[in-house]
Amino acid sequence: MVLETQLNASNRSTQYQVINCGTSSYSPLLHLLRYKHQLHRLRPDEVIVNIDLTDIYDDNVRYRAGAVFAEDGEPLSAGPARFSTKELMDALRFRFYTARLFFGRPRGHELLPTEENVFAYHDELSPDSARWQQHVGFTIDLLRRLVDNIRTSGARVTLTMYPYREQIRPLGSGPVWNRAFEARVAALAGDLDVPFYSAYDDIRALLMQGARLYWTNDSHFNPDGQRAWSEAFARYYVARLGTE
Repeated sequence: MVLETQLNASNRSTQYQVINCGTSSYSPLLHLLRYKHQLHRLRPDEVIVNIDLTDIYDDNVRYRAGAVFAEDGEPLSAGPARFSTKELMDALRFRFYTARLFFGRPRGHELLPTEENVFAYHDELSPDSARWQQHVGFTIDLLRRLVDNIRTSGARVTLTMYPYREQIRPLGSGPVWNRAFEARVAALAGDLDVPFYSAYDDIRALLMQGARLYWTNDSHFNPDGQRAWSEAFARYYVARLGTE
């Protein structure tokens, strides 16, 4: 693991152990529940929370409908939202051109799990819109609760984010995605006095130099991108420890 290797190379008097607990498709709602019911038993000294652009959709659409909350809004349990057969068929019609030719574009598809909806918060939806404010506000509240739970257990917290390619260079003729969600996370970190690292500048610099960090016609990191992101965060984290 890149971070563990660099930490142990930087300080011979301390032995670091880094445990990767990241899980595909998890979001702050599930991170909070998992920490409260499981991960706190590891008694970590610090928890690094990586926040993804998909987290807003996952919290608000994928998991919120199947979650149970206490009166104060604290999540108690969660499960995936269940889509009806019709809704899933509409999602297929929305995604595939041939299906739309025969059956037309479905109505009321805004909440279906398509790529367009998952990333709408960074592309189509205005940060001033009611939906953006409500959904982002819910995720920010969950992050605040997660930080509080981690601190209550005696551990420190670091928040971090990385850019999708469309935030740096759009695919095709589309617009550059906004960074409004990242700004909200950075503001939360400032309010809570929590370290926050954005990999945007480091990744953008490499991309502008010609590095191929993303899959072709895809917004996700390829192996080189994963390595570049890991190394960039490790440099930030090791340097920060050296100043504390």
